[in-house]
Amino acid sequence: TTNQSLSSGSLSSLTDDYVSRGWRADDALLRALAAVQAGPDREAVGAAASSVYRSWLDDGARALQQIIGPLANNHTYQAGAAASDSPGTVTVFVDGLRYDLADGARVVVRPSGTEPKIKAYLEVVVPVLGGDLSAARTMASSRLAVLREAVRSVIGLE
Repeated sequence: TTNQSLSSGSLSSLTDDYVSRGWRADDALLRALAAVQAGPDREAVGAAASSVYRSWLDDGARALQQIIGPLANNHTYQAGAAASDSPGTVTVFVDGLRYDLADGARVVVRPSGTEPKIKAYLEVVVPVLGGDLSAARTMASSRLAVLREAVRSVIGLE
């Protein structure tokens, strides 16, 4: 999948290409990162991902920016349908940044639609093992606190 850049002729061709094949690159990277915990294995997967995935990702991001930029600057960009959270549904959007982390956590950063500020949405998913909901909630709360501090640090909040 990464040996060929996403189609960059129009927004619909880019979106169609991502829906038909591009998502496989993102999925493969997330699965590879999830398969290793830390140390040399994680570094090896990161190095491989960097050499195979990064240029494909950068090309796709630049293509999307080149397509959307003029539309946004001319105020002619029309947003599509609302995003779906149904499994297997691919949603391409440009009004924010979404980071899917290897451990299944998700961060969405976008401008507020009503106020002059940036909003960040954080999500963690923790399985309920052995029916122990309390332990799962405690673990989720802990992971969310770590993620919150990481995001605050990256975007420069105190």
